[in-house]
Amino acid sequence: MEAKPSSQDSESNPSQPALPQDDSSSRSASAEMQKNERDDQAHQVTSISAGVPPLPVVYDGDGEDEDEAEPPGGADVHESKIYRYSPLPSTGKTIRLLCVKPAKSINDPIICDMLQVQLADDDQQLGHRPEYAALSYTWGDPIFDRHIICDGRNIPVTQHLDAALRRFRATTWWMIWVDAVCIDQSSTPERNQQISIMGHIYTQAKMVFVYLGEAGQWDAVGIKHMISLIKMARIVHGESFEHLSDVDRNRVIRLREPRNAGLPGGPNEFLGRLTEDMKSTAAQAVVARPWFTRVWVIQEVALSSSATVLLGPYQFPFDVFFAYLAAILKLGLSKPKPSMTKEANMDSAFAFITITRLADLKMKRKRFGLVELLGRFRKSRASDPRDKIYSLLGLANDIDQTLTPDYSKSDNDVYLDYAYHLVQTGNAMEMLLHAGIAQDREKTEVASTLPSWVPDWSQQGSDCFAVDSELCQAHGVSQPTVRIEDDRLGLKVKGIVLDSLERFHCGLLDLSDLAAWEQSLREVAHPSQLHSEYGPGSYATVLMTALPWRFPVKDDPQAMGRYDRIFKLPPSHGSYNQEYRSHLITLTKEYKFCVSQDGHIGWVPLCSRAGDIICVFYGGYCPFVIRKIEESYMLVGVAWIEGYMRGEAFDMDGLEVHDFVLR
Repeated sequence: MEAKPSSQDSESNPSQPALPQDDSSSRSASAEMQKNERDDQAHQVTSISAGVPPLPVVYDGDGEDEDEAEPPGGADVHESKIYRYSPLPSTGKTIRLLCVKPAKSINDPIICDMLQVQLADDDQQLGHRPEYAALSYTWGDPIFDRHIICDGRNIPVTQHLDAALRRFRATTWWMIWVDAVCIDQSSTPERNQQISIMGHIYTQAKMVFVYLGEAGQWDAVGIKHMISLIKMARIVHGESFEHLSDVDRNRVIRLREPRNAGLPGGPNEFLGRLTEDMKSTAAQAVVARPWFTRVWVIQEVALSSSATVLLGPYQFPFDVFFAYLAAILKLGLSKPKPSMTKEANMDSAFAFITITRLADLKMKRKRFGLVELLGRFRKSRASDPRDKIYSLLGLANDIDQTLTPDYSKSDNDVYLDYAYHLVQTGNAMEMLLHAGIAQDREKTEVASTLPSWVPDWSQQGSDCFAVDSELCQAHGVSQPTVRIEDDRLGLKVKGIVLDSLERFHCGLLDLSDLAAWEQSLREVAHPSQLHSEYGPGSYATVLMTALPWRFPVKDDPQAMGRYDRIFKLPPSHGSYNQEYRSHLITLTKEYKFCVSQDGHIGWVPLCSRAGDIICVFYGGYCPFVIRKIEESYMLVGVAWIEGYMRGEAFDMDGLEVHDFVLR
């Protein structure tokens, strides 16, 4: 659900390359498309899975061209008849469902009825409850210039929801739950109550339809290439290939395009003229869509018993995305595409991350606590900052019934409430990994009055969930000692003062010339100025160990060896250097190399200053950088300090133990 509208999906994907066609083929294709326009309408809702029969189109065309007809639903129709919601019970699991009536044409008005139903008390024992679908989509631009007719009255909707319902109407389903319509968005108490049961709504739905937007000319190519890669990976890696084994063995995946699919010369001739890179680009462009960036969609798909993608006229099981990602990783085809824009490559990479983490939740059936979910999906977006938390409550395995959505509270109060909860449930140290002024706090209104120890979840932050508990054991055998101060704005944490920061190496590191790079490090940290515990390979040591801190290697035992060999290879030895440089560039967007007053080296947040204190909190996985502010401290952020990552501080004599009050 989106409590507020987000940016609109484009109907065609701008990241897709230009069609390789000449003028004559373009003119002939255009004429052919116009000639067969009405025939195509009967074939456009298409399944690429034989296990899921093609859903019949319930309209047969009425002489209007789908692309040229003006969709009904302007504000001037039935303007005086606005739908009035009947209140839902304030307790229990009563929801509204939209019953969408069939139509002869895709452009016919969307006419439906609204009814109230009671969900089952037990998600596993549904009894004779009505079977319904649920919609997962992005709201689009906040322009409500379309409407649906419900019980004879108007409900204003966005263009994006209007398009989604028209595609849904062409399926065999007719009863659906849609957040924007089935919840009275003008009633804050109702929003609170309905969002608190959204996990049950999506769990009990028989089908979740994932509407990605309308299809562009290249999407038919992209989907077909996705399927071909899945088949290829199956052949190369066998039936036990990870993720692919979860796709129903009885499904013979295929694609049947609408006539010509808008491709010059027809699909077979056209596909033969494309390079593999162009096909792969088209496939990656299918996933470079706004839906994959939204935080609400995580719960909606993870809890579904079955999910089906609607991409314009195409329909296929969501599991295809899991199989496609696994295939391109195994086949080594996940690199950025030169034919796509930088933004499109980033969107594609973001989608793959989302799909990977959805696989952990849905296909591997993993369950996580709230703080880990917040970390894993921190970069996902929400129009309402409060939804960064509310959208994940249905997935968390450590939330009790006292923590429910409350949209009457400010963003600030919501973040504070959940920070208190995390402290009280023993998750303070995990929470602090995501806190600190390093998380762009000065750029947000939400954070302006938040204590530094409370994470600002409205910011994308860094991937702190990547902290590897096997590598990061700065706490030794100590246990957390934390307490919320009486004013509820301070957090008292027991810890040890290790050192203070003195010098830094800033900026991206250039590994094209290792000698010059090492010299630039020596200007900041000459070996003679470093702590006596470091040997000649100290630079290699801190970098080799800090990278797995941000990019865990426990699933890749050879990775540490690769990092080690980088420092023994000439700069011209490309592959290792490029891999390492890529990781360093990512790391140095958020951290900088440092030297402490006592000569320790490591990585600290970019906003760290000379004089900031390095400490280890009891029970903390990593050292932290803090800054003295009058009688209390400000949390700057988490750090890697070589020599203090495995509990060494608790075996040393003479270090000061403090009760730090973070504010």
